[in-house]
Amino acid sequence: MLSSPKVLFAKITAVDKKILVISEGPPPLGSTGAEGGALRAWGISKGLAGHGFTVTFAYRSTFALADDANIKLAPKNVSIETWDGTNLQEVIERHQVVVMRYAMGEAPHVLAFLKEDQILVSDSYIPISVEVAARRSAHPDEVTNYLRLQKSSLLATRRADYILYASSAQHDYYIGYLAGINKLNPATYDDLQQRMFMIPYGVDPSDKPARLQPFPEKPTLLWYGAFYSWFDMEGLVESLKEVRKNVPGFRMVIAGAKNPYNKDPALLAHYERTMRSLEPLRDIIELVPWGPYDERFATYAKGSAIITWNHEGLENRFAWRTRLMDFILAERPVITNGGDPLGEDLIRRGIAYRANLDTIAAVFKQAIDNPPSTAAYDSAANDYSWHELTSALADTLREASRMKKADMELKGEIVRAITHRIRWTVTLPYLVVKSIKKNGINGTVQKMKSKLIKWV
Repeated sequence: MLSSPKVLFAKITAVDKKILVISEGPPPLGSTGAEGGALRAWGISKGLAGHGFTVTFAYRSTFALADDANIKLAPKNVSIETWDGTNLQEVIERHQVVVMRYAMGEAPHVLAFLKEDQILVSDSYIPISVEVAARRSAHPDEVTNYLRLQKSSLLATRRADYILYASSAQHDYYIGYLAGINKLNPATYDDLQQRMFMIPYGVDPSDKPARLQPFPEKPTLLWYGAFYSWFDMEGLVESLKEVRKNVPGFRMVIAGAKNPYNKDPALLAHYERTMRSLEPLRDIIELVPWGPYDERFATYAKGSAIITWNHEGLENRFAWRTRLMDFILAERPVITNGGDPLGEDLIRRGIAYRANLDTIAAVFKQAIDNPPSTAAYDSAANDYSWHELTSALADTLREASRMKKADMELKGEIVRAITHRIRWTVTLPYLVVKSIKKNGINGTVQKMKSKLIKWV
């Protein structure tokens, strides 16, 4: 029988509007190299600051800003600091609300310094167990990485007062996850739904250049971003050969294929394998290295259209394809096989074009001849602006509160288990003598080993 839950509920009556956003990488100022998690943390920081909060963006001190990065160019109400093992506690203590990407793997360190009355917002926009599993690798380093991130996500989600996710598919995923860790329970059933916010990866419309560069003279497809395991550039090779035959002057630009920040062995192996598969197309391919974030629009301008191709399946269903977001500001049409929530939405908006391996050439011509309207791009940019995406969360954080905690432990089951073990231990001598008479000494030893293993 379930014990009556002991519910604890602490409400912050006078909210300190200072919010700490913990990032792994640095903010994208100047020519600083972009780190994906940092771009999201920076976007959330700007969004919440735009709603009147004072925000501290803190990144790990092992990263460095570029020499031309000007901190004074940070948005109003956003200050920038670094954190490490020596000052993390002090940085956390100065803030009432802490926003942390649960997949950064630092939850054990952050939670050690989080006080009972502080608010934790767990940024869960990537179901990390699905993403890491999609690397399809039994390499020991990948297994270790998977388990480390699983632990971090578990700790962060258990402690979280508010949870961010990216799509309706992710919402259902996390409901199952929360039920699995007993955070969805009779004491929290109503409250939990008010503490989950759909905040996908967004854009800052002010990043859009005042004048976009013209399309290239030759019909050019651009692949922008790293070759991760869940993308299928390898599967495109034969189709691109057909495009080369059917589209006069066709060129291909591949930018940032190798992420300099990611050293995971399965991703590196996938990158090497993909590069080898592209050898038959080397005469039409221009390779552009991973570049500074503030130069990305010049790279986008190299393409008449941008192509992204996903492996179908579980990961694609839950993923939020962050690389698609900036293409909205660049006003470049996207060719995709879809299946991911953002890709499907951009197809619905007329910004992206669905293709299969047999229709890429025809869809490419369609995207060039009938490009999306500026109004379609602007509408998406407004809907996906960081200011718009963080609006509901900002309203809630003005009167932030701790989430209810309930004791979900089966006390009666524990007592019965202990009683059973005591009874078994007391009767052990009698059982041993009886077993020796029946099974002999060797047989008894084997049986006792089995019993002891179950007891432990």
